[in-house]
Amino acid sequence: TSNPGVWAAGDVTGGLQFTHVADYMAKTVLRNALLPGSTRVDYGDVPWVTYTDPEVAHVGLSEAEAGERGGRTYSYELDDLDRAIVDGEARGVVKISVDTRGRSWVRRSSAPARASCSCPSCSRRRTG
Repeated sequence: TSNPGVWAAGDVTGGLQFTHVADYMAKTVLRNALLPGSTRVDYGDVPWVTYTDPEVAHVGLSEAEAGERGGRTYSYELDDLDRAIVDGEARGVVKISVDTRGRSWVRRSSAPARASCSCPSCSRRRTG
């Protein structure tokens, strides 16, 4: 909050309403309340999943935001992936956006079956 003696976390902040975000915010609140210094919540690596069929998941910036920052987006259609074909789930696409140096993941989105299973691991692999 704007008041240095008042902290807030979770849905009451009006931000992202996910349990994993509320947990992250609560840890940040505790750190700021009990330890010297101050840290801010970084929403850049929050994984999002929409539980449809197929699932839709992404981590990081929107594709437009990645482009504005000089990112380049690569797409891979799952109908070219042997495992997806064997599993009978060859519909969907995986998109990865990287910075102009190709070193850090700016964005990753996917729409294959069980996309939610790979989304959190991609947020940990992001660098920079």
